[in-house]
Amino acid sequence: MLDKETCEHDLEDLSWVFIEIPKFDKRIDNLQNNEERWCAFLRGDVQTEEDSEKVSGHDIYIEKAIDQLKSCNYTEEQMDEYRRDLIQIANQNVTEIQKQELWKKEGKEEAKKEFDQKNKERKRRKISNRIADGLDPDNIKKIFCDDSDYDETEIDNMINEASEDNRTKKPLIEQPEE
Repeated sequence: MLDKETCEHDLEDLSWVFIEIPKFDKRIDNLQNNEERWCAFLRGDVQTEEDSEKVSGHDIYIEKAIDQLKSCNYTEEQMDEYRRDLIQIANQNVTEIQKQELWKKEGKEEAKKEFDQKNKERKRRKISNRIADGLDPDNIKKIFCDDSDYDETEIDNMINEASEDNRTKKPLIEQPEE
């Protein structure tokens, strides 16, 4: 198709297929591609559930067209049941997506907690080693408050814990980070 003003092809990826349905003579058992499946669908070869599986070839668009065609012959009760089924399927898909998002979120939160715990333990070991080396707690506090995301009370608590540990046992050796 050409643009009237610029004479450029606007729909280069669009292809046109003209079909003469009476001349289409393939049986549904011999369909090889989606073009032939669409021809069989348009010819009206879908009479049974088995036929619909053969014609659709598990192509979702052909399956949707077959479902729409079937829904045209439904009674009001069948149509309501069909709509309920569609809503249930949509709800299941949404629920599955929500579960996946929740799992991702929980995984991120768990990883953050684990990281924070390891980071706190690493800083506690460093503080303990500085105390064991004889560094003044005020200097340790200044170093770690300037270079940390912990506030003064958390650093004070770590210093007190490390001081208690150093009085009761050997100083902790700083372990390499993982």
